[in-house]
Amino acid sequence: MAGTRRGRAWTAKTAWAALALLSGHNPTWISASEKSRLKSRLRELDADAVHVLARNKDKTHRYRATPDGVAALNDHLIPSGASAMREESIAGTFGMAGGSGTAEGYVMVGDVSALADAFGLIEDPDGNAIIHEVDLDEPFADGRAPVAAIAVDLMDSLATRERSAGQRVINELLHV
Repeated sequence: MAGTRRGRAWTAKTAWAALALLSGHNPTWISASEKSRLKSRLRELDADAVHVLARNKDKTHRYRATPDGVAALNDHLIPSGASAMREESIAGTFGMAGGSGTAEGYVMVGDVSALADAFGLIEDPDGNAIIHEVDLDEPFADGRAPVAAIAVDLMDSLATRERSAGQRVINELLHV
């Protein structure tokens, strides 16, 4: 769509509200008028535009971890991306299987360095441990990442199949 990539990225609060709306949740951290404007804006977008606009939803850290480190780290994250595929219903939504050999998920601001130290993680832009640091806990009230957030995170994957699955799910959510 022409023009959907122009403009500033959403703030973290707005990005999470958009991802919550797409996931069928009610983002209580924005006003009714903000919610209405956001719903209107979402009707004009495609998956690539949502991906670009939501880029400020978190601060992403990539690390290299041992296989044991990946398994242990997953226990400390709210799963997203390929790690979320361990849950059968999520895997079904994306048409993927779990167990990708990666750890990916969300933690609150301030927890990343403690996890990196605890699991001997080494910074690596192509790493197998992806930690998304957030300062808004409301989107995770049920202890899970919204489906749209998982999809957007998959769109950042180094694997073509994961990127395609994320893009397909966002487009489906936009056209429900």
